[in-house]
Amino acid sequence: MKVVYEKEQLYEYTAEKIGQLISKFLSSKEVVVLGLPGGRSVTPILNHLSKVSLDWNKVHVFVVDERLVPINHPESNFGLIRSGLSSVVLKENLHPFIVEDKKEEISLRQYEDKIKLFDGFYDILVVSIGEDGHIGSLYPNHPSIKDKSDFYIIVEDSPKPPSRRMSMSASMMLRSKACVVVVSGVYKKDALTKFLDGNPNYIDCPAKLTLKIPELFVFTDINLKSYNI
Repeated sequence: MKVVYEKEQLYEYTAEKIGQLISKFLSSKEVVVLGLPGGRSVTPILNHLSKVSLDWNKVHVFVVDERLVPINHPESNFGLIRSGLSSVVLKENLHPFIVEDKKEEISLRQYEDKIKLFDGFYDILVVSIGEDGHIGSLYPNHPSIKDKSDFYIIVEDSPKPPSRRMSMSASMMLRSKACVVVVSGVYKKDALTKFLDGNPNYIDCPAKLTLKIPELFVFTDINLKSYNI
């Protein structure tokens, strides 16, 4: 794991690392699967990432988690992703989670089938850590973090509104080859401290699952005394 503290250019440096990882994977693969979240951090990161010179035609983008809303809804995570990358990523390479009314489980299986066409995992996973240590829609001491599903899950009672969501499962997260974690804002200092405290209990802090991913890069504007774990 490498932790980068950067106060002024956090999002630019994060995007630069994502671009480096995409280039690295494309040197040995035909396509790269990039898993992206929603949230406040994603827009500035994608603004910088879209300016990175890459073979974008070989990049496929899937969501990490999504609210159970239409993709054109203002709260859609995919909407943020599409706004940030549609200028460089082919439309057919941007893969939204499309939920059919009262057919969430069917929609989930259909999304699984899409990512299975690309070996069923994210090459590069990008996530942020919530104030409570959640990641994606996997929450501390919640059924979501204990779900043993291989791919995606439906979350019926998310502690963070809206209550109904879909998310990658813990098992799917662990199949990622590389992960970029962003922790921004002093109000997340406790979450970052817990993430780095050396206690392996991910049930209390789901973000700790990322520590098991082969390549892990953490970018933060929170200045701790030590980043050792």
